[in-house]
Amino acid sequence: MVNLYKGREIPINALVIEEDDRNQNGKYEIDPGFIDIFVFEILDDGQFRVPFRHLNTNASLHQTYSIRAWISDSPYGSEIFFRFHAMTGGTSHLFYDESIVPIPEPKKHSPMRNEFSAITYVPQDQLIPLTPGVYYYNVINMELSTNAFELFFIPPDNC
Repeated sequence: MVNLYKGREIPINALVIEEDDRNQNGKYEIDPGFIDIFVFEILDDGQFRVPFRHLNTNASLHQTYSIRAWISDSPYGSEIFFRFHAMTGGTSHLFYDESIVPIPEPKKHSPMRNEFSAITYVPQDQLIPLTPGVYYYNVINMELSTNAFELFFIPPDNC
């Protein structure tokens, strides 16, 4: 059996999630070894803030660093932005058109509670310049049980 997305072969355990199919609450459960691939586009002078954090499911706590992600220019493609972990509390990226002047300001977020240790912290955006175009936010579950994460694509007017 072959899994195709727009004529491209992707792993059988991959699911491509278009903008219209994203969960409104940003919460996703992911089966063991599965890959969720989120499509997003950087427009000329565009930007997206993308907070991403590891969650618990109702069933159990999860191993730290068991959710990994990377950005590619094709679904499940080679990383153009290094692999990173959702971390137990979260991370936030601001993807923006590399030609924007001035460079967007990283945003400090409200204090968040670490899902695993209850420690609070204040995340700050990591700035990631990209050439305008379509990109893929690939998320893989490295555990042998269902895992969970939260992911939002916040539009430019809220950046």
